[in-house]
Amino acid sequence: MIQSKSKDRLLASPNAKTRQMASTTSVLIVDDVAQWRSQVCKLLENQLGWKVVAEACDGVQAIQMTAELSPDLVLLDIGMPVLSGLEAAKQIQQISPKSKIVFLTQERDADVRSAALDTGAHGYVLKANAGSELLPTLTAVLRNGHQADHVGAPVRGLSRR
Repeated sequence: MIQSKSKDRLLASPNAKTRQMASTTSVLIVDDVAQWRSQVCKLLENQLGWKVVAEACDGVQAIQMTAELSPDLVLLDIGMPVLSGLEAAKQIQQISPKSKIVFLTQERDADVRSAALDTGAHGYVLKANAGSELLPTLTAVLRNGHQADHVGAPVRGLSRR
């Protein structure tokens, strides 16, 4: 199910006036687990300058929403029904090259990570580490165009875009 976030919800939030004045980063969250999308949405919406513009539950919806909204960031799971995040990422890069893709997934396999980064993704965060790594990764991707490791160097396999 595609869920578009209304401006009314943003305006009703406690810091709405401040959020409107700040430069906002639009985010599309794509995951087949609604509860996970909700948790990520809450995390991002509590940060000044972030706006979740839509949620999608599979790769096909991700492509449709990206084409419609051209979000600044696409948070993309890998294992989803209909169309995987890997396949969706390739198409998203073509239809919205300015959208930065960060995989947020439970896939720990090095070959899967390598395949994900080969799609042109800008970052890769394990769901198990999202609490400590998601916001720093997203900030680094927006600032530098790529994810950095813990000492500030680009993550191996990620190019500057």
